[in-house]
This record gives sequence, structure tokens and C-alpha cells, in this order.
Amino acid sequence: MSDKMREEFEAWVLSGRSPEPVNKFIGGDYQDEIVQAGWKGWQTSRQALEVELPSGFSCGEGYFSQWVMGADEVESSIRAAGIRIKGDL
Repeated sequence: MSDKMREEFEAWVLSGRSPEPVNKFIGGDYQDEIVQAGWKGWQTSRQALEVELPSGFSCGEGYFSQWVMGADEVESSIRAAGIRIKGDL
């Protein structure tokens, strides 16, 4: 899992308890069993996210050919999966 995901998790943990540090063992597991269980659940919830993107289309010819998707269609697919897009209200 990414460092960014772990940082988000730790910020969430600290937002609901005293500002004591979240201690980890050398291998990366959390010393607090409840925090460790929360981390496993956090990882599982993120792994379960799956978005089916719209079909793309070829744009350009030869060396300049690219496979593209429309931004509106991609955003719709993300929202349809129940994922909020940063900047949405």
C-alpha cells in the first residue's frame, strides 16, 4: 500500500483520539491491535474500489496516434462507482 494511503489512515486515526503517536513495529504493523485491525480494514476497502472506465477511441494517425477517453465519461464512471471526485461538493 502507498505511503499516501497510510498517511491518510493515520490522520484519520489521530482525528478521533488523543494526539499520541501511532506506534509501529519494525515490520510496519501497528502496536495497538485495534489500530492494526483498522489498517487492515482500510486497506481492504481501498482494494475493493473498482471503476469500469468507458471505451476509449483512437485519435490521430501513425506515430501521433493516441488512445483517449472523454473526461465527462470518465468522471461519470467514477461517480457511478460511488467515489467522490476531489473538488466536488
